[in-house]
Amino acid sequence: FTILVDAASPIKTVDELIAHLKAKSNNGFYGTTNNTGVIAAELFKAKAGLKTTYVPYKQNPQALTDLLLGQLDFLAFDATWAHLQSGPGGKLRIVAVTSERRSGALPNVPTLAEAGYGGGDVAPWWGVVVASGTPRPIVDKLAAWFNQITAAEDTRQFLARAAFDPLPGSPDTMQALMKSDAERWRRYAELAKIKPQ
Repeated sequence: FTILVDAASPIKTVDELIAHLKAKSNNGFYGTTNNTGVIAAELFKAKAGLKTTYVPYKQNPQALTDLLLGQLDFLAFDATWAHLQSGPGGKLRIVAVTSERRSGALPNVPTLAEAGYGGGDVAPWWGVVVASGTPRPIVDKLAAWFNQITAAEDTRQFLARAAFDPLPGSPDTMQALMKSDAERWRRYAELAKIKPQ
């Protein structure tokens, strides 16, 4: 995920955004369209000591319009959409990514941790799963195929255009990631006060 500001604003860094927000009596407003964006923003707020108010949106264009009209101070949006809106002549400036390491598609954008506000890795991922009980040789064969596909240069270029980084691994590393992320995202949801529905 990314922390975004209006490209026409003078804000170019996380520290400048924080100074801008702290100069406002209410610490300003941020928008996003989903719970992952809320978690990214709330982790950032907690690290930066901000009380910025969350404004929920159903669609990205509505939030973008309000940012450009000055009704919001920043957006917390997924990297794919942000990447498309922040290129040369784009309407948005990405001041940070919320993953532990820099995005391959956005190599010049620092992480929140690099800016001094780390402590949360908000980097959603996609994986391939099969039914429980699938024989291990089949699982291993499928994993090998997907690792081969993600290693291909065409795949890497395709993923980069959507601001995705490949995440190859074994079935065991995927299982461990799923287990650790379930606990980590539970803690994130508690911090962001997101309740199960």
